[in-house]
Amino acid sequence: MLSNPKNKANLANFLFRNWIKQSEERLEPEYELQLGGGFHDPNLAVIVTQCHTEEVAELTSDHEEVDS
Repeated sequence: MLSNPKNKANLANFLFRNWIKQSEERLEPEYELQLGGGFHDPNLAVIVTQCHTEEVAELTSDHEEVDS
């Protein structure tokens, strides 16, 4: 159930890890994908290019979404 925060975090991490894998295989050389906030470490941010993923400290953030 997605109402469980642990399940939601695991799903986001699963999706992000799979997007990385797919992007490393399919991205054209001139493109990059930037991902952040969906990993088990919510402050982790990465840039994905063809055949390569790199952590980027400059893109880390600890801001949380506000629903009010």
